Amino acid sequence: RGLIVGLTGARSHAAHPERGRSPSSCVARALLAIEELAAGVATIDAATHAGAARPAATITAVHARLGEPGFGTSPGDAVVMATLRGFDPDAVDRMEHALIARITADADAHGITVSVDHDEVFPATVNDPAAVAMLLDAAATAGIPATEAETPFRWSEDFGHISAVVPSAYCCVGAGVDHPDLHTPDYDFPDALLPVGSRLFGALIRSLCG
Repeated sequence: RGLIVGLTGARSHAAHPERGRSPSSCVARALLAIEELAAGVATIDAATHAGAARPAATITAVHARLGEPGFGTSPGDAVVMATLRGFDPDAVDRMEHALIARITADADAHGITVSVDHDEVFPATVNDPAAVAMLLDAAATAGIPATEAETPFRWSEDFGHISAVVPSAYCCVGAGVDHPDLHTPDYDFPDALLPVGSRLFGALIRSLCG
């Protein structure tokens, strides 16, 4: 889920920052809180340890904005954005509540108002065992090596809305461990995967429809 935290104080002339309430220090501490939660320094509980090998929830700071570009004003507003992910919705909730409580306590101490909003909230994608078996059979028929991941993927997908109401299975056509990860600067989709995906879906369709 995307978490959007707004921090509102009072803008002032940059020559007199003491006459306003800048949220700058709150932004810095909010980002530090996110990093500490991500590293497991500020542990929520034993079941929600972000630093664990298989964390129930993870959090990543993705964006921050303080005031507006310019040298004449001391900022009066800011935004901090983070993404929270996990295979246990309750663990994600606990992590968010812990972060918001920490940010709010700090903001209250500095006369800063906090607002909280969300975007791209996806339920966990849960594979149905029967659908997984169908996928594995289709891969075998198509001559495509297939393995089941040892741990859940941390990606969030709108496909979770489908798996919440229809028995489904989510699979990935891998580009190999030496290929740059998705969203990295060097990533380029390998076109050689297109016929692999076509063979997989073709075998699956034929097994379902005859």
